[in-house]
Order: sequence, then structure tokens, then C-alpha cells
Amino acid sequence: MPLITLKICQQSKKPFPTTIGGTHPPHSPTSLRCSTDARSAGPPHPRLIYPSFYLPLSIIIARTHLSLAGWFRGVTAAAAPLGPITAVQVAVNGAIERVVTGGDRDPTDPERVGVAMAAGAVSSLLYSPVDLVVIQQQKLGLDSPGATISAIVKEHGASGMMRGFWSCVVREAIYTAGYLGLAPIAKDYLTGNVEYFKSNDLAASIVGSSIGGTVAAVLTHPVDTSKTCAQSDIAGVKYPNARTALGMVYKDGGIGALYGGGLARTARLCGAFFIINNIREAAIDWKTARAEA
Repeated sequence: MPLITLKICQQSKKPFPTTIGGTHPPHSPTSLRCSTDARSAGPPHPRLIYPSFYLPLSIIIARTHLSLAGWFRGVTAAAAPLGPITAVQVAVNGAIERVVTGGDRDPTDPERVGVAMAAGAVSSLLYSPVDLVVIQQQKLGLDSPGATISAIVKEHGASGMMRGFWSCVVREAIYTAGYLGLAPIAKDYLTGNVEYFKSNDLAASIVGSSIGGTVAAVLTHPVDTSKTCAQSDIAGVKYPNARTALGMVYKDGGIGALYGGGLARTARLCGAFFIINNIREAAIDWKTARAEA
């Protein structure tokens, strides 16, 4: 969760509740907007800059200004759906894979990537509102996901919960292709062709996950940034939609602004790919052993 908080800080260039001079009063959903200038954050606050690429310095700066609770605000909304959403991605991936292969052969590498992309796109129906709630809970300073959802629906209607949806579709399609497609493909290549990794499965898994996570982060981060901006400015005061946000962020800060928070997100994706794929492989091994018993 701290990496998610840090990423959002960097992407939105706005401080969250601080330990300096007390805590900012809650914002209303209509007052929220994403900006490359921290001065637009609302109440007076020391001018903050969250470096985009130097993660250690970013953590130090954020740690100075964020309360401990600020690091973990939104953790329930972020963590609770992870299991179900991952389960949906894996289940849909398996179902589509069986259709593509007929259930009587292994998928080719391009098929593995394409099927994973489709599974990720489907999971966006769940992931997009989750992201919105996490961002708005941090912005509004509310104590629970339920209170955040109520505030969003009251102010913007049920349709407001799907703001940034299409950006999330693109992000999740590539993200899921990374951990269900590219990471396993990279690991299989390493264990099959590089002598060192043939006898070191753990190292192959770490490197494969790092490759998949890094590629997924590089390809999706500009879209993730535009989505964060659109979902932060839920009323559309500055950004009518995520596509507009993408162009405006680039115009304001160039490619570096689009990759704000990139290192924090890359580190999180690489770790997540490693954990998820090892759990998935263990489940497959257990299922195979049980079938053979």
C-alpha cells in the first residue's frame, strides 16, 4: 500500500494528509483535480515535489510529510478485492485458453499473451471502481471504502464509479499479459536455454517476474497516470476524461510527467508477478499431483 500511495502522490503531484501543521480538512469530490503543480492541491501547504524516477528520495520526501495513517489510507479497498480479481483473471484466462486450444494442446506463446490480455480486460469491470475508491478515499481523507463509495455516488451518481474505465481496460489487459503471459514465457525460456537457471528455479522465477513486471510497467504507466488524473478529478473540472488527461499531462510536463511514480509501480508489479506466479504454479502442481494420486 505505501508504494501505491507514493505512486499516486507522484502522478497527481499533490500532498495527502500530513503531520506538518495538522491534517488537511477533507476535500469535496468536486474540488479534486490532478495537476502538475502542487499549489493546486487546495489548502495552503509547503510546496512539495515528488521526484518521478528517484525512488529512495521520493520515499524520504513522502515520509516527511505523510502521517503513518496516510501511507495506508485506502488499504482495505485496495487489498480486499485483490484475491477475487486475481481469481477472475486466472479463471477467465483458463476458460479462454481452453476455447482457443480446444483443450487438447498447450497454447503457443502469442496465444498465451493474447488470452491473458482478454482476461485482464474482463477484470477491469471490477478493478476500475476499486482504483477509483482508493484514490478518492486518499483524497477525501475518509475512513472507510463504504463512506467513500457513498460520497461518490451521492455526488456523481452510480456512473461516477466507472470513471477511467477504458484506461483501466488497456492497463489491465497489458498487466495481465505480463504476469500470465510474458513472465512465465521468460521463465520457461531461461530454464530451458540458460545453464544457470536450469538448476535454479527460484532465480528464474525472480528474473522472469522482473522482466514481465518491468515491461508491463513501462507499457502501461502513461495510461495509468492519465487514469489516476481522471479519477482524482472525478468531477471533470480539469480533465473531462482520461484521454484528455493523457495529452494535458504530456503537454504540461513531457514524458517524465507521464512516468511519475514509475519506479514505485515497477517495484510493486515485479513483486506481485513473482508472488502470484509462484502461488499459481504451486496450485497447478498440487492439482496435478492430486489427479495422479
